[in-house]
Amino acid sequence: MQGSESYPAVVGDRYVLGPLLGQGGMAVVHEGFDRRLGRPVAVKLLRPELAHQPMVRRRFETEAGLAARLTHPNVVTVLDRGDADGAAFIVMERLSGRTL
Repeated sequence: MQGSESYPAVVGDRYVLGPLLGQGGMAVVHEGFDRRLGRPVAVKLLRPELAHQPMVRRRFETEAGLAARLTHPNVVTVLDRGDADGAAFIVMERLSGRTL
């Protein structure tokens, strides 16, 4: 598995980035693998061009904190969040299935 050119191949010293799963205006989501726990994850990364905008960064971090508080069968679980060389990221459970 490899990260894209604008992100490191491993974030947070444990999440190996794989193929791109999706993207939006604020972030991209990669398939990932948690080397420490040996399980697949999804890694959401704030776009590099937005990483230095304090308001956007705060919004991204708030999203992670609020989503981590939710527990419901229809909501993806947030497992971790952090910063890897300026790349803010959110790690979520990786669900199989088709895109909506």
